[in-house]
Amino acid sequence: MSCSSLLAANTWRERIASAKSIVLVGGGAVGTELAGEISDFAPGAKVSIVQRDTLVLNATYPDSFRRRVAKGLEERGVWIVTGDSITGLEQDVLDGKQGVVPGRKITTAKG
Repeated sequence: MSCSSLLAANTWRERIASAKSIVLVGGGAVGTELAGEISDFAPGAKVSIVQRDTLVLNATYPDSFRRRVAKGLEERGVWIVTGDSITGLEQDVLDGKQGVVPGRKITTAKG
């Protein structure tokens, strides 16, 4: 790992550890994995997933598995908002159709 990569990783680690709340947009494989990891690493942070579909993951997986994944995340304290999507991101404010509370210091990442 290069020095710049290590510095970036440490910066993210510090940001996550000090966050009061973290909203992940998308409850696919990456979003659900990240939510679980963050909830373990920063147990004081409120971790939320906003998922457009009615269940996490996608329809490739059986609904029973999708429900089991959601239950496991919820047992770890992850708040899952389904049937919602992010409709805007302006001036560091996140807007959703329902249930998503506006936040500050929004950082976007794709995965």
